[in-house]
Amino acid sequence: MDSSKRVTDAKAPRKDASSAEMKRLAKFYAPDRPPRKRLRTLLDFLKHVSGSDGSSGGNIAVAVQSLLSGTSKESSNASNAGPEHAAAVADFWADANNSTLVFGVVNDCVTELETLYAPHETAFRKQRRKPLEAEDWSEVFEGLEVLLRNNTARLREGWNNNGLTMLFAKLLKRDNHAMIKKYAFRCLALYTDATRNLQQLAAMPSTSTSSFQMSRAGSIRLMSDGIEIDIDEDEDDGRGTAMLSHAGPKRKDMHLELLRESVDFSPYGGGSIMLPDKFLNEGVHVEGWMRPMPTQAEEPVDMLKFLMDLSLEREDAKLAATNRTNSSGNSERFIFWAELIMKFYMPLLYPKVCLKVKLKEEGDTLGFFHHCPGSFQRVVARWVYKLRSKDDFMEVLWSRREFSEVIMETIRQRFAYRDTELVGDAIKFYSSICTGAQYVPSGMKAQMNECSRAMISHVSQLFHPSVQLDDSKILLHCVELLELVSQRRLDDYTSTYLRKFVLSTIDNCTILRDPGNRPVLAAMLSIVLHVWMHSAVVTKASGPQIWMELTIAMRRWLVNPADAKVVGTEMINCWKRELRFASCLLMYVMDKGYSYLKVTPEGAMLLPQGGKDEKMSGNGKTLREMKQGYLQSSANFLMMTVVDVSDATVLLDRVLHLIPPPTVSALPPSMHLSLTEGMLQLVELWIDSAIGAQRSQPSELQQISPSTVLAMFGEWFLPACELEATDFQNSRCIAIVALCKLCSVRCINSITRSHLTTLARVLFKGITSPSGVVVSTVLQKSSVLFTLNLEGLNILVPAYLYAVDEIIIGNIWRRAEKSKVKSSEWNNELNAALDVVFAILELPKRFPDQDFVRWKQKIQGVCGHNELALMQDIVDEIPETLDEFHVIIGRILVRITQLPFTDVVDIKKRALWGVYCLVVMNLKPDKNGDQLVDPIHLSEWIVHLVDVCQNMDFSISMAALTILQDMSDYHEEINAFEPSLVARIVMTLAVFAQQQVEEASIEVQAAMERLGAAETAAENVLHVVGVIIPGRVVMRVLRRAILPKLQTRLAS
Repeated sequence: MDSSKRVTDAKAPRKDASSAEMKRLAKFYAPDRPPRKRLRTLLDFLKHVSGSDGSSGGNIAVAVQSLLSGTSKESSNASNAGPEHAAAVADFWADANNSTLVFGVVNDCVTELETLYAPHETAFRKQRRKPLEAEDWSEVFEGLEVLLRNNTARLREGWNNNGLTMLFAKLLKRDNHAMIKKYAFRCLALYTDATRNLQQLAAMPSTSTSSFQMSRAGSIRLMSDGIEIDIDEDEDDGRGTAMLSHAGPKRKDMHLELLRESVDFSPYGGGSIMLPDKFLNEGVHVEGWMRPMPTQAEEPVDMLKFLMDLSLEREDAKLAATNRTNSSGNSERFIFWAELIMKFYMPLLYPKVCLKVKLKEEGDTLGFFHHCPGSFQRVVARWVYKLRSKDDFMEVLWSRREFSEVIMETIRQRFAYRDTELVGDAIKFYSSICTGAQYVPSGMKAQMNECSRAMISHVSQLFHPSVQLDDSKILLHCVELLELVSQRRLDDYTSTYLRKFVLSTIDNCTILRDPGNRPVLAAMLSIVLHVWMHSAVVTKASGPQIWMELTIAMRRWLVNPADAKVVGTEMINCWKRELRFASCLLMYVMDKGYSYLKVTPEGAMLLPQGGKDEKMSGNGKTLREMKQGYLQSSANFLMMTVVDVSDATVLLDRVLHLIPPPTVSALPPSMHLSLTEGMLQLVELWIDSAIGAQRSQPSELQQISPSTVLAMFGEWFLPACELEATDFQNSRCIAIVALCKLCSVRCINSITRSHLTTLARVLFKGITSPSGVVVSTVLQKSSVLFTLNLEGLNILVPAYLYAVDEIIIGNIWRRAEKSKVKSSEWNNELNAALDVVFAILELPKRFPDQDFVRWKQKIQGVCGHNELALMQDIVDEIPETLDEFHVIIGRILVRITQLPFTDVVDIKKRALWGVYCLVVMNLKPDKNGDQLVDPIHLSEWIVHLVDVCQNMDFSISMAALTILQDMSDYHEEINAFEPSLVARIVMTLAVFAQQQVEEASIEVQAAMERLGAAETAAENVLHVVGVIIPGRVVMRVLRRAILPKLQTRLAS
């Protein structure tokens, strides 16, 4: 039908328009021109100012860009055009007849395109068909879009509803070409947006099996041109009804039906999937418009994507000012499209949840019941991602429970079918909700516990035993989400649900037990502990029954061989880390701001405010500077939440008793060793941060004593100090080290007598152990205890003397005599023996009435008659000896200096100084005039020092000479009890000096004769000097120390 017959009285533009603009529009108004040329003229007028490049350059890409942008092209260009052109465009659209004329031209273009692709004869009598090309349709859809965007107000009032519906029905035939359907659908969406009516949409029947069968039986098939439709206006409600010859849908609802049915899901159908039939867009098709192949999978995806993007667009400022005066216009638009998407498409994509929330009729079997196809999942996820940044849109979705249920179902299916990208986005969304980074609508706040359970349930699908993941790193993100969920204030049901889930995951998830997924297992075990810790501080859920649930589970993982092999070691490591943090947290709260917590993956530590950690200054950062992972997140949360010492103490106690002492005793050796090492590190933490820390400000931490730490943690490592089993030997040594370190700290408050008794018992059993490793450990770590004057510890001196003399020195001496190796394997033991000797060397002077040698007498002296029978077992542990204390000490020191090893020079020099101390301490008689040490032994020790001066090792010889020089200060005492010693010292030194001088003279003479005085090499000179130096030292000793005093004595 020609447009001139439809509009006979088309008004010309306003008189004040410029002649150039009127001349450009004249071609458009000419009824005899081809419709596509007329349309091209109009588009050129709308887009370009007079005098500029008039070529429209229209193509389908332009139409696509325009439809996607949501703004009309001519309006954006008009902003840059002159005021006359802008006025002319506004005047053009202000006239309703012009809009009617534009529609007529577009309709004529479509009619022309119906015959454009009809075949015709050629010279060779073969039919030739023009192929369908996008360029043929670009201006048509561009003109249709321009018409729709500039007549929003008229469309809302019902303008040309019949004509547009008929046009869309023609363009959206089922078998039309994909390109035609795609862009016709987009124009239909724009038309629907302009005429949106929420009440009209609510009256639409739902997508169901029964309704579609009834509709199909009485449906009206819209033919291309042959049906005339009468429109009756219902003046009461303002809606027009299309009265057709059959009982069909209301005319004003037809565009909504077209919008629903044009999205063809058939490419994803088949098998047990039932999809609705299409009937409104069936009928006679234009032959040249038919598609060459069935509907492709991407076609319905693109259509749904466009609708969802359209729902999120902000309304044009011009339309908002015309139609709505408040800011609720965008929300009203989104409400309509959200209702349409939920009503038309979600019942097919997510039918199960729609049945549950009554968005779908009971008995309806249409849709993807198993799962939504992945392509549509991505489109829906993209929509949800975009609307998350729009607070008002989030409020709309969560204001209706059925909508929020559908959204949560879309997220659940992301986890169920493990699209890594979509799962990552969902985790970010949930994490943002938990941290407050994401706006939480009021409807979600009211259902937050239910939402939290949904998060847990969704995450649990990735931990199902049957799941096989391509990349297990996604589980770490799930763990971080669970960490955030556990920090929320949950109701009892949700909290129980979370606890049950994390425990069952460790028990059943096979992915975590894969050796390659150790980091994921460690993270999940940490979350297990964090769930209980956070619950304890948030809801004060510190009841024994709640913690017993975790204690029993951990015992099963640690003791059961099948679980312990995979989970046990990581469980111990996680427990040690959280126990260390709980200790730091307690000290942090007690210190009241004078320190700060530093958290690293290796563990927490407490540092003074403004202090620096030299060991980690290059790697460690403060908590705020570190990247927030599940460990830092938990630490930060607990630091902000726990403010009372009582709460921190309860938390530490609960974490500590997750592995109670009975469970510790049942651990296999390797795990027992790991736990004991953790207790050693914990003891060192309390020593460095509290007991032994030097602070400028008074602190409650300074009141903590070693007994405090033993009372808290002693049950976990003290029993290991007395284990005799060979498999637990290493654990025993570590436990003894922890006990000795703790008891050797100097602090304000002393150790209680009960703990000193425990210490003495542990040390005695250790020093008398048949294990050389245990004895060596006790010697190395406990020697310092004898310098602290701890009550009752002197009773152990006989046992230590026996161990050092017989076990350590005796065994090493005998082995050294038989060994041909010149290097020692017992350097640590030798140093430990010297430490013990120096620690107890002065005890007889300080306590002259005590016997430090005879063990039996020592025990009998401190025990009553009733206790002596109980001590009988340990009386025989130390054999009786007739030697005195100083004799044993001297024998130990001399033997060390006589060892044949070449790599114990420093140890030998320490032993020489020990001999010197032993001599000078016993030169003078006691108060009664008695000599504590037999002069024979003193003489032997002095002679030994003199003999060592001639040692082959230069440094040892020099050390002996230096000792003799210092001993010259005691010349009178030596001469008093044995005058012959002085003469022997002088003669030995003189002979030694003479030998050195003679050797030096021979070396010098030989060098002079061999090379000549002028050619003496530097290295020969150095060699000669090396020989002469000892002789000079001897002469210096004689000259400065011994000879002057000897001369004085002889003169007197």
